[in-house]
Amino acid sequence: MHTDNDASSSHPGDTPRIGAIITNELAVRQPRRLDPQEETHALQDLARQMLERPDSFLPYLVQVAMRVSNACSAGISLHEPDAAEGDVFRWHYLTGACSPFIGRTTPRHASPCGVCIDEGGPVLIAYPEQFFSSYAMPDIISYEALLVPIFIGGNEPLGALWVISHDKDRRFDKGDASILTELASFAGIALKMIRDTRALKQALVVQETLTREMRHRISNILTVAGGLVTASARTAKTPEELAVSVRGRLEALGRAQSIIHKAHGGEIKADSPAAAAFACQLRALVNVIAAPYGEDEGRLILQEPADLEAAEIPIGQGGLTALGLILHELATNAAKYGALSSAVGHVNINWHIEGDTCILVWQEHEGPPIEAPPLTLGFGSNLIRRTVAGQLGGNVSFEWLSEGLCTTIRISRKALAR
Repeated sequence: MHTDNDASSSHPGDTPRIGAIITNELAVRQPRRLDPQEETHALQDLARQMLERPDSFLPYLVQVAMRVSNACSAGISLHEPDAAEGDVFRWHYLTGACSPFIGRTTPRHASPCGVCIDEGGPVLIAYPEQFFSSYAMPDIISYEALLVPIFIGGNEPLGALWVISHDKDRRFDKGDASILTELASFAGIALKMIRDTRALKQALVVQETLTREMRHRISNILTVAGGLVTASARTAKTPEELAVSVRGRLEALGRAQSIIHKAHGGEIKADSPAAAAFACQLRALVNVIAAPYGEDEGRLILQEPADLEAAEIPIGQGGLTALGLILHELATNAAKYGALSSAVGHVNINWHIEGDTCILVWQEHEGPPIEAPPLTLGFGSNLIRRTVAGQLGGNVSFEWLSEGLCTTIRISRKALAR
């Protein structure tokens, strides 16, 4: 790697005719005369811009950097260690001759910005495209590049603010490095504000989703609980018998609810060797979910493949939790609107394997007649869609048949095993 010693053949103040890091030149060059009042006004103007127009602050800051340093190009490069292109710096907010290259990336190990972050202070490079070949820009000669690191939170390097001279007679000095360092501190504050704002927005979206889901679940519980009381009253002969029946069904409903929050409980023992198999876990889930809807075993009927041993697949804790949520949501919807809201209604659940996909079908029978599909999907149906797609790598389809809702769920075996 070139160092400041690479410029040793040049006299102080003479730009070498090879690509080299010449940061030591900043100290020996005669600084340009700067107007302190103009510099102060520029910083005050930046502060106002940050408060009044935060969305356009960083492009404005880059323009100020180019103007006060009398450069030909300026920009900000942010470090993206996990980008699709690899560990890179990406160019943002470019102005001047380099502006057509917004969004360009340079590898971390072959970028002036990498050197700048490693040094932790200003870096001056002569003919940077000769030193870093990936930095070259078509039809543009860069005589000097001055870079200063941008820190977020005081010590976390985020990227670099840089200016470039495309004029061989314009050379940077310590005064330029000083004002760029001031500007970089503004950039670090602005980027932290942007990051915090985005994080806050994401947190609010998550909170709103959780709130909506909680409201949905509370509404479902109350509706289903009312249905359970009605169903118990049909067969109870005394108030005491009704109380026992309702209490038992509500306790069963609570066990079914707990599936959403943890992958094992009640009859499901996820740490036992046999329970790692899909068929065993699905049986346990169906038993827990069916319990609130009647003492008889004919409400939720599980139909397994004829050759169960050949069809058997593993299921992980994440897959079990997601599957429990989906089945519980289907059962809740059936208790509110479908087969489980009828005294004689029942549900057939069957599954089979096709290659890398597990296909599970939920078919309702003898519930209230369905005259037409709903105009829009409710929150519960959308929750099922999101869970199948996001956690189980599959898709779901709903068919509102006259005999009852038929839900077909296609699940990735790989996702199910997680």
